[in-house]
Amino acid sequence: MRRSICLVGPIGRGNHRDGEPASAIALFVASAGDLAITSISRKEAEKFVRGLEMGSIGTKKKLVIALSTVCNAAVAADLIPANPFRGLGPDRSAIAAARRSYSRFDHDQLARFFARTEREDGAVLWLPRLLLLTGARLEEMAQLRSEWFVRRDGVEVIDLHNAQVKSAHNRRYIPLHRDLLDLGILDLVRRSPDRLFPELRYRPSAERWSGAISMKLICKTRSISAPSGIGPS
Repeated sequence: MRRSICLVGPIGRGNHRDGEPASAIALFVASAGDLAITSISRKEAEKFVRGLEMGSIGTKKKLVIALSTVCNAAVAADLIPANPFRGLGPDRSAIAAARRSYSRFDHDQLARFFARTEREDGAVLWLPRLLLLTGARLEEMAQLRSEWFVRRDGVEVIDLHNAQVKSAHNRRYIPLHRDLLDLGILDLVRRSPDRLFPELRYRPSAERWSGAISMKLICKTRSISAPSGIGPS
């Protein structure tokens, strides 16, 4: 499949992160071999999807969408007559079941988690509070810059229009909750010449700011019967 990509041209644009098609292709090649894209049958595609045992339902869905994107490009280039990955992937019932199985914090667990972080500073202190009081994703908050905190129509907001976000409709203004103002978030902004959490480093291979801090926050939950992730992805 890798050998055929040069014939297809640029792929994985639009709403897909640039690294997703390459990662999906690498997994397919490891499973089925480096088949020419013209040799991938529906049966081969179904076998690969059934054999996916890594990651969450959402991750599997992204992998199949990425491979389908590649094959759609091949169809458009008249390399293959049909997309062998079209319609494959986790079905709606599997996705719904995975969401229902997610264990949420109750009020007592939240109180214990925040008690563990209240004596910290930097990202460990502020990110859980930002997630709780903005409803934003961890990746969005991990990359915050002081210039994104602005006053709009008399309201203090976070402007995410220049942030690296999941999709275009996530570029938005988020009003600052009164509790964040009382906790001193704007004092932190005034002390920050650029990024609010300079201790967090961008990882080009994962296209993420939040990888390291995500693991630190997960460690804070280890002895609490709670979810294994912090905030939406």
